[in-house]
Amino acid sequence: MAPHFFNSWLVLISPSLFIQLNINGLNVPERKTQLVQLLQRKQYDAVFLQESKLGSRNKDPIINGYTLIRLNRPNALNHRSGGGLAIYIKNGISHSEVPLKTIAPLEAQAVSFTDKSKVFSIVNIYRPEVKGKPQRFSEYQYVYDQLPGTDNIVLGDFNAKHVLWGSPTTDTNGRQVAEFIEANDLVSINDGSITYVGAIAPLGSHLDLTLVRSHFRNKKNDPQLPNQQQPED
Repeated sequence: MAPHFFNSWLVLISPSLFIQLNINGLNVPERKTQLVQLLQRKQYDAVFLQESKLGSRNKDPIINGYTLIRLNRPNALNHRSGGGLAIYIKNGISHSEVPLKTIAPLEAQAVSFTDKSKVFSIVNIYRPEVKGKPQRFSEYQYVYDQLPGTDNIVLGDFNAKHVLWGSPTTDTNGRQVAEFIEANDLVSINDGSITYVGAIAPLGSHLDLTLVRSHFRNKKNDPQLPNQQQPED
């Protein structure tokens, strides 16, 4: 398979620049190279990655100029092909890792930043599809309630579909995520574009989200950043 990124989403918080990517294997040399090239073209302050697929046996994938915070995919899921989270933060940017408890199988990691004396957090999420474990509103709320700050950002691969963020259909998982969005005065800054194209979904799916507080709605995708989707196998 050719190296790829899933659709990327960008958030600007005066004047920091954050991007999220489902990298589908940070331990794959071609994908790490593509990530490095992206960071050489534009100096993002932080990159939030889903499906790093890193386990305890994988060394840290070093990127010069950035500090890595990683969350290995859970041991219980090591037989699966996906999972794992990673955050790269530009050296010199003050931040704090936020310890989180989660309700399995949700994976989540978070960091907090200070913007003009105001603390806000960004939580990086991957919610795998697990047979017999449908998504629940409480999974997301439990994590969100642990975040310091008020204007917090939730982003990641939710594996949930809803017309609210551009999907032509709504599934049970999507309804749970939509309930979480409404309960916390959040909005999706997705522009309706598909975020995954591949053999499983040749026509595309809308699975990756960036959620911000409603008054941040206009601080959204960088118009110079093209959508990048996975080519078919």
